[in-house]
Amino acid sequence: MNLRHMSWCPVRALTLSVGILAASCGGAAATPAPASAPPASVAPPSLTGSIGGRPFAGRSALLTTHELTASTGAHLTMSRVIVYERALTCADVRGTGLPIQPGEHVVQIEVEAPWPVFPSSQWTAKRYEQSKLMITFSGYYATGSLAEGNVRFDAATPADGVLTVQATSMNPSTDLSGSVQGRVPFVVCPR
Repeated sequence: MNLRHMSWCPVRALTLSVGILAASCGGAAATPAPASAPPASVAPPSLTGSIGGRPFAGRSALLTTHELTASTGAHLTMSRVIVYERALTCADVRGTGLPIQPGEHVVQIEVEAPWPVFPSSQWTAKRYEQSKLMITFSGYYATGSLAEGNVRFDAATPADGVLTVQATSMNPSTDLSGSVQGRVPFVVCPR
């Protein structure tokens, strides 16, 4: 089985289905993207739910990697997918940290692993347990609400990937409490 070939098929199939949906909803018929389409051509995430007492619908998702040194002196590589409520590209986030606008929420999914992770790998974040997965619901004025849940990387290539996530806030009483679930196609931003 050729995993590299299969890894892009869900994204292309999802892109096609979104184009058909736009055409059937009265929008302009989608034209097929050229083979060298920019990262913005990746289909929007279907991650939905609520954060902070209002609906959340992801519009774009980007993966960045960074390295850090733990208090033990160990060097760690972190891969972070951030799902935004608005359309963003790698150029929009380069060198800006986490560009969140007032009133906006994001979902951050961070794994302690270099990218790409193994396709079909599954990760779990549980309350009171150490994990190599951290899921956070963040907003403009607040630092974030940790969530517990499951993430499966359905596809993972050096350029892009697709993950499925189900997550719920560990503390239901914060300003950013909520839950999300869905499938997230994303692009990998160059360092």
